[in-house]
Amino acid sequence: MPDHPRRWFRLSEVRAVYLLIFNSGCRPRLGLFALIVLGCLTALIAPTGTAAIDHGVAAEVAQDISDLGSEVIVAQVEGMLSGSYYPNPQHSQLAGKQFIPMSGPSDPSGHATVVTTKWLGSSSGIASGVNKIYCWSSNDWINDGLLRSSSPSTVPPLPLPDEIKVFNHSWVGSGGSSAPFVIRRTDYLINRDDVLVIAGVNNSPPQRVLMSHMYNGISVGRAGGGHASEPTGLFADGPGRMKPEIVDTDSATSWTTARVSGAATALVHVARTTPQLKNEPLAERSEVIKAVLLAGASQPEYWSNLTLGSTLPLGVTEQPLDPIYGAGVANLEHSCSILAAGRLPGTSGIDAPFAESFGWDLASIPTNQSVAWKFEALAPVDEIVIVATWHRWINPANMDDWAIAEVHLRIERLEDKTAFPLTGLEGSSFYDVGNVVSQSSVDNVQMLRIEGLLPGRYKVSLERVDDHPNDWDVSIAWRWSDVLGNGQTPSGEREHNNNSFSIFAFLQLLNSWGVCPSDKDCPYDLNGDGQVGILDLLALLQKY
Repeated sequence: MPDHPRRWFRLSEVRAVYLLIFNSGCRPRLGLFALIVLGCLTALIAPTGTAAIDHGVAAEVAQDISDLGSEVIVAQVEGMLSGSYYPNPQHSQLAGKQFIPMSGPSDPSGHATVVTTKWLGSSSGIASGVNKIYCWSSNDWINDGLLRSSSPSTVPPLPLPDEIKVFNHSWVGSGGSSAPFVIRRTDYLINRDDVLVIAGVNNSPPQRVLMSHMYNGISVGRAGGGHASEPTGLFADGPGRMKPEIVDTDSATSWTTARVSGAATALVHVARTTPQLKNEPLAERSEVIKAVLLAGASQPEYWSNLTLGSTLPLGVTEQPLDPIYGAGVANLEHSCSILAAGRLPGTSGIDAPFAESFGWDLASIPTNQSVAWKFEALAPVDEIVIVATWHRWINPANMDDWAIAEVHLRIERLEDKTAFPLTGLEGSSFYDVGNVVSQSSVDNVQMLRIEGLLPGRYKVSLERVDDHPNDWDVSIAWRWSDVLGNGQTPSGEREHNNNSFSIFAFLQLLNSWGVCPSDKDCPYDLNGDGQVGILDLLALLQKY
């Protein structure tokens, strides 16, 4: 959101003034109330910009664009086209790379070749440094080649032939009655071997179960829309989940899937080579890379996760992603900034750590417990994106048996050591647009996106609300506009000593009116006489 220094009153500030007057016993005239409602609606439907994948920070961190992916072994799974599933190793973009056919001999496939060049090509690919690629046909991968989906549920997939980290699936299929078993085994493989599986949705409706209906993988659409975007159906485990989770810019989902696989591969490379991450094994966990990719995505115009017009309180959503664009358009520069910022372990309770503008964690959360982080905004925050994701568990002794945790994500305002909700009309006075609670009961992704958050201190919490007995690993990743402090100075002192915070300080001073409490700080007692009154208001006005 651009900075407008002459626009002193923001929409959220107008709403806050209304609430202050309303709660004090005064009643505004209808004209003012109508203006406030119109302002709320305008803010909630305001469009945002787009951004596509770029090497950006990833290249800066890795030092050499041509090296991105050199530390990562990958795999490509392709549908058979005229008996071919294998990319053309003689293509100029693929020179010097080692391709290992896992499903028997094959002539070059034009489709497989384009996918590979967009993913790994020397100048056209994002992870151009990758040198070793295992290749399967889709039918062989599903059956005897790896997953062994026709085997009893007690028989696991085959061991991986190497330290493969990223699988690209630029194909779709219905799978019939066996589709849930295939997806279940894929989710098991992701858990067992800590791999990333990236799959495209159908280029147009209807939705296909294979391979997009995974819990633990990432499904990809097109930034231009038009792709299949219906929720998971009745013939899949966990119907009603949102697909895709992310989109990218290209003309077909086969190509956008390859580009997102390239971004995931580049992030794994960054996790393995960046000095501050090399000794942090959690940095390349598949849950972490997924959360970092989704939190880094940029939201296109008209992106919405349905907080407007809902029967839920204002600011609450049970649909964490946009029904077409998912988390948004993949943006490697954002995602790399999040990952490279490093892990900040959250804690339970009010003593949670203060976070920087970018960061992530992988927290193990017991049932009915929560983990939190604190943030201090020194100025209005243009944009906040926070994403949490976790895997479903598949029983290794019987892959028909599975479970999934339910985790909610919320942000609250901190006053002293008390957290206050940002939901409802009163809570919305602290931000312009977005959602402050994400509480889907079916998805294993939750997302907050907020614009125009007022200065102050905030707590972000992951809350488990299910009754499964085991602790659950949940990844969280965030990016805030770069206006955060470190929590070392009382936020009230900053608020009334900086011209940027004029209206906010004014409202806080009015809320503090009267004799100062003996057991709390009183930052708006500017003249030190033990109460907040007219002399303090005059002193505040003299600062601007």
